[in-house]
Amino acid sequence: MRFRAPNIARMNNGNVLINGLIIFGVDAHDPESYSEGIERGHREIPRIIEHMREFFPGFENAFFVRHAQRLYVRETRHFIGEYRLTITDVLENKDHWDRIGHGSYPVDVQATSPDTTGNVIGVPDIYSIPFRCLVPVEIDGLLITSRSASYDSLPHGSARVIPVGMVVGEAGGTAAAYSTKNGVTFRQMSRDPNAVRSLQNTLKKQGAFLIEYVPPRMAVMDHWAYEGLAVLRELGMAAGGYQNDYRLDEYVEHRWALQVRLNEIMKIINERSALYDNIGIPVMSFDLYTDEITVGLLLSTVAQAASFGELFPDAKEARHYLIRRGILNEDILDHFPNLDATATIAQLYSLLGAFYMTLMETCA
Repeated sequence: MRFRAPNIARMNNGNVLINGLIIFGVDAHDPESYSEGIERGHREIPRIIEHMREFFPGFENAFFVRHAQRLYVRETRHFIGEYRLTITDVLENKDHWDRIGHGSYPVDVQATSPDTTGNVIGVPDIYSIPFRCLVPVEIDGLLITSRSASYDSLPHGSARVIPVGMVVGEAGGTAAAYSTKNGVTFRQMSRDPNAVRSLQNTLKKQGAFLIEYVPPRMAVMDHWAYEGLAVLRELGMAAGGYQNDYRLDEYVEHRWALQVRLNEIMKIINERSALYDNIGIPVMSFDLYTDEITVGLLLSTVAQAASFGELFPDAKEARHYLIRRGILNEDILDHFPNLDATATIAQLYSLLGAFYMTLMETCA
């Protein structure tokens, strides 16, 4: 368990609500595991009260009243719908023709184990939730109006919040009424602009906030390395925090920033690859015992991974190899001029993004 920085809210009766305990290792689909998680939380509460009395000003005389009856489980399964909301949709503030609501909450992803800390992937200004996210593929007569809707895990960090759930719930109920009245299925509605327009008009009449807009453009989208950043962000390997600052023009701090990401990419390609099923793609073990990652070392390391183990002690040779493979493509090539310079995060993200996309196209 972990007692993270708590959310604290004063209730109308003067009591204080504390939200701050993360309980790891709970399988929400297993009733026994779920119950055991609740019990572990109950046993921890006296320690939290004692800690707050000692370290939280104003809580010197705090005492326990009661605990929540259920765990707040952020995420279990998601249905695959006619459309899946992506992190790019959210952080590029995208609008959709079949919008039934909007969100804007920061994309915060909590820790999933004692070894992780969680992260804020970014903060949107506004994004639209498509009606298609509520319509599961292959299952008729069903709408998913909960956190299990068709959201990828990262955008779910924003779309999970209660206001979005209320908006989606109202849209689902209104869609059910339209479906019954007009004798059409949800799937037919999801593909019919007229049906969706009627749904949207009804929602507006009921007081829903629903607008068509030109997506506000994030400043980072104009950076030359944005395409690679967007790829790594979809893979959960890049985060901009509350300021949407990806530190692209800063230097790569240490070898792990490269090694961990590259190994994770290799694992993903291994899992998704049809071409390499029989031979597998090795997870690389790099000899990078240096705190400085030069552009040449970055190129040599990625070339080694792209060639499945061939060593490239000559950075120029690695550069030529990556050009031949189409990884160091014309969109980013001019941004790798000095092989002896310290590599920037922009160079790291752009090269790894191109590496991933090139290998995935080969695997397809």
